[in-house]
Amino acid sequence: MKKINLFTLCIFTLFACQQTVENKSKTIEQTEDTVYAILPCQNWKSYILTDQDLFKIDAALALCIANFCKDANCSIDLKKYKRQYIPCYNKKGEKTVWVNCFIDGDGVDWKKEIVGLLGVDGGTSYIDFTLNLTTGKFSELNIRALG
Repeated sequence: MKKINLFTLCIFTLFACQQTVENKSKTIEQTEDTVYAILPCQNWKSYILTDQDLFKIDAALALCIANFCKDANCSIDLKKYKRQYIPCYNKKGEKTVWVNCFIDGDGVDWKKEIVGLLGVDGGTSYIDFTLNLTTGKFSELNIRALG
């Protein structure tokens, strides 16, 4: 029931990719199924993600996955994915975060190194998108498998 409520909240919070995220202050409960690492931004100034930021990220990701699966007639279980969040300020000083999701870390220490940048031949092993937490806008979802 909790999963359905969170998904429903995500749908109401965001209407479609390229839309904005509502500025609601919520805390995302971390469970055994939620596995993520926050990596420092290498080329831009980084910042610390708040609970509200994590909520926006989860809401945007859930909505983009739902829209993709609806269009592609598929199913993606986010519980199978580990996540990497790379928060940084853009040139305008806005808070952005690159979200990288993957099933297998390819032998890489995924809590310290970015995983799956070379995957290019289809499938759903790797998913990523960029979210602007200041404006609430986000990019389209990139979904790929290692070639």
